[in-house]
Amino acid sequence: YTLANEGYDLSWVPYPPTEPAIKLLQTVHETGLPWWAAIAATTVCMRALMVPVAVSAMKNGAKLAAVQPELKRLQERMKSAQTDEAKQAYTNELRGFMLKNNINPLKTMAPIVIQMPLFMTFFFALRRMAEEFPSLETGGAAWFTDLSIADTTMGLPILSATTFLITIELGGEAGEHQAEQQAKMKNVMRALAVCMVPLTMTFPTAVFCYWVTSNSFSCVQTAMFKVPGVKAALGIPTAPVVALGDGG
Repeated sequence: YTLANEGYDLSWVPYPPTEPAIKLLQTVHETGLPWWAAIAATTVCMRALMVPVAVSAMKNGAKLAAVQPELKRLQERMKSAQTDEAKQAYTNELRGFMLKNNINPLKTMAPIVIQMPLFMTFFFALRRMAEEFPSLETGGAAWFTDLSIADTTMGLPILSATTFLITIELGGEAGEHQAEQQAKMKNVMRALAVCMVPLTMTFPTAVFCYWVTSNSFSCVQTAMFKVPGVKAALGIPTAPVVALGDGG
């Protein structure tokens, strides 16, 4: 199903957004892999390509944690400034401080910003393929042989939610250093993991082949980033643990 089916003129669009993802999955499938394995292999390759982005975010997060007390003092001074001139002076000082220490709070969000479009592209591509590719009906494995329909056993939705929850409990991919934000978000993400099961249980099994693989990759990556030897090899500094309320 595409917008063209509804009569929309897409002649000005070079290709529908899902086409590159579908072509990539087809190419991997044509190497001889069954559909479930082709989806999993493609997911692993795409996630592996983004590991450098996650490493960069970890490095930035560690640097932020190391200077967090001083950074907070500068921010508080900027908030308490009475005149526009004073506010601008503190803003320039804060900017110079971040440049000097080579830190940027936005870099910590880079993995999420980059992965979200990819996540949505593959989600819509796989839902479209479930409707348009009859071969997905026999492209599964184990108890999920038909990738075009929902998993009636609920096994994959539960597995997807579980692997997502494990990643959250491990500390997230961007690093464990921003303690305050993490503490506030963790309960929200836990609730989301639980809600994912009833909200996604009707999705085609093909989608869960992607989600479970991606979530499992996140679990392994997050766990590996906590190993001192791995962090040292990747050049990720060990940041101090910032307790709630520190630096105030």
